[in-house]
Amino acid sequence: MTTIATSGKTIVADGWMTDGNQLWRKSTEKLFEVAVEGSAWVVGVTGEYDTALAFVKWLRRGRPSDQRPESTMDNDTYNFEALLVDRTTRTIYVCSPPNFSMVPIDKPTAVGSGGAFALGAMEAGATPYEAVKIAAKYDMATGGKLMEITI
Repeated sequence: MTTIATSGKTIVADGWMTDGNQLWRKSTEKLFEVAVEGSAWVVGVTGEYDTALAFVKWLRRGRPSDQRPESTMDNDTYNFEALLVDRTTRTIYVCSPPNFSMVPIDKPTAVGSGGAFALGAMEAGATPYEAVKIAAKYDMATGGKLMEITI
């Protein structure tokens, strides 16, 4: 999967794309800038990458309720989660299927397979960047080049 961590000031993601025990790519874009209808967001995506990209496109179209992203998995289930940070308010939201509601959550936070490691590291004083590096030591689906965006 992946690890994405944010303090509300920065957001960081690892670069690996994995599937089970297989490493598919070492450098995968997981952080996206989205500006629509006067709002500006930084979005981090985890899980099923095709659904993640469809989610980012859906956000850029203004989140039309009749065009929510569909799962690309055979059994019509989702393996996807997004972390969004509003650039204006620095409010952090988590968003997941099937209804894709954006729920505000506390800072700092982390999601993905290494999210618990990263959150623990941030609670102990690590920056989001340091936290994802720590998560990569313990989570076999987190690694590669880290990407960081300042909010």
